[in-house]
Order: sequence, then C-alpha cells, then structure tokens
Amino acid sequence: MKIVRTQISWLLTLFVVLIAQGVQAQFHVITIEDRPFSAENVPQQEFRPLENSLMYFHSDFMRMDNQKGTEVLQSVLYDRENERVYMVDHTSKKFFQMDQERANELKVQIESMKAMMEERIKSLPEDQREMAEKMMAQQVKGMKTNFQYAKTGETAEINGYESSRYYVREEGELERELWVTSCDELGLSKKEVKCLQSFSNLMASVAETIGSSLGGNNFFLIEETEGLPVRTINYEYEKPKSTTDIISIEEYEPSNDFFGLPAGYTEETINTGP
Repeated sequence: MKIVRTQISWLLTLFVVLIAQGVQAQFHVITIEDRPFSAENVPQQEFRPLENSLMYFHSDFMRMDNQKGTEVLQSVLYDRENERVYMVDHTSKKFFQMDQERANELKVQIESMKAMMEERIKSLPEDQREMAEKMMAQQVKGMKTNFQYAKTGETAEINGYESSRYYVREEGELERELWVTSCDELGLSKKEVKCLQSFSNLMASVAETIGSSLGGNNFFLIEETEGLPVRTINYEYEKPKSTTDIISIEEYEPSNDFFGLPAGYTEETINTGP
C-alpha cells in the first residue's frame, strides 16, 4: 500500500511539473542577416555581412536589436499594453520614446517648421526661390511613399521554407523582391503574430500622423503579404543591391527585464525646430 501511495505521489508531482512546463510560454527570436547582393555562382561567404538584426517575439512586447558581431548598437523596444515604442542607442546610452501622443506633438512641430520655411522661401530672389521650392518638394516626396505590392504566383523553397514571391514597386519602379512564408510555417504563435500586427499598426498610425512612411519595412507588411519575408532582394535603379535573409528561428525564454529600458540611460527629445 505504501508503494502505491508513493507511486501516486510521484505521478501527481510529475503531473504538476508537466503543467508548469506547459504554462511557461516559449517565444521565438529571428536572426536576420544583410549582405551585398551576389549572383548564384558567387559564394556568399566571400562577402562580409553589413549588419545583423535580431527580432525577439512575445505576446505583449517586441524587441529588435541591430548589431555588429555580438555588439548590440541599437534596439527598438515595443510595449503593447501602453502602445509605446522606445528607440535605444546603446553607444550614447540615450533613448527616445514614440507613441501616438508624441506623434501628434511632432506633427505640430513639423507643420510649424514647414510654414517657417515657406515664409523664408517667399523672401528669396526668384531663381533661388524656384530652386528652394523644388528642394522642399523633393523632401516632402521622400517622406511620403506609395508602395504597391504584387504577388506573382511563383513559389520556391527559400532558406528551408516554402515561399511566395512578391514584387514591391514605387511609382512603377522595382524596389524590392520578397519571398514570403506564412507565420504558421515559420512556427510563430498567434499571440506573437498579434503583437507584431499591433506594433505594425501603431507605427503606421504614427507615420501617417507625421506625414511620413514606414520606409517600406517588410516586417511591418504582415497583412499585405500574409506572412514574413524569409528573403528580401533590395533594388536600386532596377538592379539588385543587397539581400536580407532570415538565417535562423529559435525559441528563447525572456528574462523579466529583457524588454525594459537599460538602467542609467537618459531620455532624448525630438526637436525639429531651427
């Protein structure tokens, strides 16, 4: 009878342990590598990476690190509950935060600066005024981009994943070629994907408020492409310039302070004034 009680006690302990392990969430980190473009017959190892990025997924947070080797240079931290993004520079140990309220304030500053520039341009001689107006129009055009996404219907195995090909164009000019894999295929959970979508929506709203764009960041196009790009070929003047590849997707367990601001860093404000 004692043996039976011991076995039951051991089974109950094992059951509790298994439940605890099941409750503990596992999240994913994606390693992304940027390189100059190389033709199929040129070994990639001949090129040194421009930079590596790591995207840490979570149900309530996100973190993106830009690094050289093992040194993290910049980080983007996203707090889903407070709908706030922190841009962190580890070299200067400074950060600034961005949310919808800050974006509204920034919009007022940008519009004020624009009005001041327009007044100054009016006082210039005619030949200088025309040149200044053209330069200002170029700056505004650079801030507002209109990308078109087209799924080609072609599929291929890229970096070990079944992927669909997309072309990204701006005003008819080819900007990027994306090979996209569904989030399910990549193994990302629905909670992780929902957090990424929330982050993407916030950044799109901020960009729209200040009259800018997301810079065509491919990882913010999850709704347009129905997945994430495992390979991106970036074009310049219709010619391939560089490639961005997902080289690994692994599970990790974040520490309690992993998504928080580092201690001792100072906040920096964005000032667009003269």
